[in-house]
Amino acid sequence: MFGFLCYGISLILFIIALTGGEVSVLYPMVSISYIWVAFLSMKLLNEKMNLYKWMGILFIIFGVSMIGIGM
Repeated sequence: MFGFLCYGISLILFIIALTGGEVSVLYPMVSISYIWVAFLSMKLLNEKMNLYKWMGILFIIFGVSMIGIGM
């Protein structure tokens, strides 16, 4: 139930953000959720991160940053 609540809140916030922003900029921000999942799985589920997972997180951060600054 907590997952549905979090999803509902994020959906409402995303719809509000869409009223004032462009989809081409806002939608890549959704990929940040993969970073949160990785960090929370390390903390809550004691999952181990390997080099490929860290590289993936860095690529996501780099890509979202490039979109954010308009490149």
